Amino acid sequence: MIKAQIENDTQPPVQDENFDKEVSAEVTEVLEQIVNEVDKADTIVVEEPKQITIATDVSKSEQTPITPEDENKGEDAADESSQATLEDDAASIESDAPTDATPPKDNAPKLEREILFTDPGWSQRWAAIHDKTLAFAAPVLRVESGRFFWSSETYNKRILAIYKQPDLILILRLPVDAEEVKGLRGENHANNHGQCLVTESIVDPKTSKIRLSQLTHPTSLPLKPNNAGGLQNVRKRTCFDILTPTEVIELSAAFLPDDSFDNIEYASEKCLSDTYRFQHAISESLLNTQTNISNEHIWRHQIILGTPHSYVMGGNDQKLKEALASALELQKSRGGGNNKLDSNIIDEIDTSGNTALHYACRSRRSSTVGILVNAGSDCTIQTQDLKTPCHLSAECLDAASLSIILSAQKPRPDPNALDSNLRTPMCVAAVEGTVAGKSNANALDQCLSALSAWGGQLTLGSIKELHPIHLAQWKSAELGVILSHCHYHYPLLSGLPGISVSALYHYPLHAALIYLREQIYSALRFREAFVNIPSEVAIVSRLRTLLIHGFEPNERLEGVFCEGKESKRLSGYFGFTPLQILIASAIDVKVIDSSNHREKDAEYIRGVKNIIEIIQSCAKTLLEKGSRINLPPPPLTRLDRDTPPGCYALKDAMQEAENGNVPPVIRDGLKLDNNQVLTLLGGADRLKSPQKIFASLPKSVDSVGTLQFVTSPRDSDAPGGSDDASCAVCWSEFGIIANRKHLCRASGRYVCNDCSTKRVLENGTEHRITDGLFNLASFERKTVGGTRKSQVSSHSTTLTLESKSSTGTSTSTSDRNRSFLGLSSSSTGNESDAKEQRSLSATERITSAFSGLGQAKDAVIERGAKLEGLAEKTEKLNNASVDFMNMAKELERQQNSWW
Repeated sequence: MIKAQIENDTQPPVQDENFDKEVSAEVTEVLEQIVNEVDKADTIVVEEPKQITIATDVSKSEQTPITPEDENKGEDAADESSQATLEDDAASIESDAPTDATPPKDNAPKLEREILFTDPGWSQRWAAIHDKTLAFAAPVLRVESGRFFWSSETYNKRILAIYKQPDLILILRLPVDAEEVKGLRGENHANNHGQCLVTESIVDPKTSKIRLSQLTHPTSLPLKPNNAGGLQNVRKRTCFDILTPTEVIELSAAFLPDDSFDNIEYASEKCLSDTYRFQHAISESLLNTQTNISNEHIWRHQIILGTPHSYVMGGNDQKLKEALASALELQKSRGGGNNKLDSNIIDEIDTSGNTALHYACRSRRSSTVGILVNAGSDCTIQTQDLKTPCHLSAECLDAASLSIILSAQKPRPDPNALDSNLRTPMCVAAVEGTVAGKSNANALDQCLSALSAWGGQLTLGSIKELHPIHLAQWKSAELGVILSHCHYHYPLLSGLPGISVSALYHYPLHAALIYLREQIYSALRFREAFVNIPSEVAIVSRLRTLLIHGFEPNERLEGVFCEGKESKRLSGYFGFTPLQILIASAIDVKVIDSSNHREKDAEYIRGVKNIIEIIQSCAKTLLEKGSRINLPPPPLTRLDRDTPPGCYALKDAMQEAENGNVPPVIRDGLKLDNNQVLTLLGGADRLKSPQKIFASLPKSVDSVGTLQFVTSPRDSDAPGGSDDASCAVCWSEFGIIANRKHLCRASGRYVCNDCSTKRVLENGTEHRITDGLFNLASFERKTVGGTRKSQVSSHSTTLTLESKSSTGTSTSTSDRNRSFLGLSSSSTGNESDAKEQRSLSATERITSAFSGLGQAKDAVIERGAKLEGLAEKTEKLNNASVDFMNMAKELERQQNSWW
């Protein structure tokens, strides 16, 4: 029953039952016409209920809602014929689900009623728009506070109209009376006020948001505290809000009789689908105005509120806790006894295929990740590119979040899950990991350690992609961290027995120089590509990091055990040593520069000079670590050995190289002891200094226990494998008298004398090892030796209880360093060091002394080389300053001349 109440500014009017009936009939008739017109236009409307309540007020000042008490009082005076007519009309309305497609112009929804605005400025703007496109129109209930503080809220009938042109959302109502229409239309347009609708609220989608209903999203918290109980509390959960800069519009699409809310199971199919339709229409209107915003999937959750995603993106952990607790309480009230939220609630997937946990991992917020995991979020759900929360946290180098995720119980996440690129979380961290867009070696180390502790691996034996150390381009600190989580000590943990460490990791030393050659060639051909060349510091640091980790400086590339284009690109350099690849780059510079007849501006000259300096610095680094210049040109085969199984043949690789970015190399021109070739590296005299550095190193170095020694070779047809015909490193053919074969006691491969000039001492016994493994042993000895020296110093100053605590800290630091190198813990501390010193024999002390003298000599030679280079640079600066002074004098002379 519709109860009309008339009220003026001073006192309430006398109730007139006949007048009530007339107003009720008029309002019902107008709404019937509006609904029929919307229905004929194929609009999206909500099916009318059997009973509805329309609160009207014919007061000039405002429309007074009907409270439940007033409604009960006036129920007997209802107009039964009007009610029956409204029921029949409501039953005939069809409600179709909204679609994203714009309906044809002929079937577009229409409201053939004049829309009046209380603001004259809006009236003028509305009249100036001729092509208006209505996207959605339907009746809706607007929730309004009671007139007095003790009054309950009322649900008043309105019309929701969403326009695409212009972008507006209107909340419409019937006019109060003819006087209101007369005031809005003018004196001459006061008739037919029933054919008008008045705008109660105007919403600009560009500046508005929507809070979803608890009916559709249990995690949605009302903006106002819901202190109502019973029926009102249940009905309140059907409401959703439109938030504008000036007001909060609370609406409901639950057109159900009041007694339908007595049961807690109020989420009937009809009520739920209606609410979804309204929220979808409003949300699409708000989002369509934000098409120019990047990262739409992120902005979506700042416009559509109430989902777990929105709380995560909002960054308010307290609100997230409250929302999850409220949803869990509601779940329990409906019979769900589990203390974890239902997966449909907490693991809801948005339009971009992400859950709230995915966004929390991307945001690098471990506290938020912990809240979601404790609430029951599934840590195994994958994104559209098959990335799990572990992958996403690894991308951000978030070790704290990884620990939380990996400790989840049900379902337990897989630390070696593969994404669409067949990468594990550890591989993703190594290749793509950054903190706020910047690399961070410490964060990478923590992240890899967390994953490794739960069984994570960098690779799972995939042969589709090169090892992750190839993709950590020019980041020596990160490369060192990645290598610390790799097994590069013999015997190697591989399914290919006898493979070399360089071949196992797909020849990273060669690959770095191949990439450098490609960038240099591109820069010389296209001058704008000079910026793509890695800096001298970056490339030299990468080479040095690889060399001190045991990668052979003279090993020839035999085959890449991997598939794909990158593998073929590397295989095209079959038989090359790292220094020969560098020589190929130098030849490219000479050939292209001499054939370039274009004008060489200052920028081009500086670029070529920088390239030459990079090549010479790389050559110096390789020679300091044992690279040789007396090797023959790259052969096409390794004696009589076939192409290693699983590797591309040279013929196939050369076809790929012909279609590549750089021309094939003429192998016969790469004899390194040729004076013309050596000139490209700075000349023979300049190369003597770094060669002397390696030659003057001590003949042997003490082992730190990381190398395992063998007495028999491991013959293998794997890349870099050993046989009794040629050296496994440089491929030189063995002879009976000259170039005899020797066994590298660490790798178990046959090598020549030139590739194994150094030894390692283990318990006073010398073992022959390759030059690359000598570099590794020297690096590890230097690292552990420095740690022991600090321990001895700490032991000598341990006099008080406080200094004893300091010694404990030093010992724990040593343990971490030894663990980094794969050693056992040095928990025995200073006592074991002292006992070890007492047990040294005279021979060992003499050997140690000679080793110390050798290291001092090496340091002096290295310093002398640096001073020599500094002297050369100083001379260049002096010459440049003299040239500048002469130029300045010439300019001054010209300015002072009389003409």
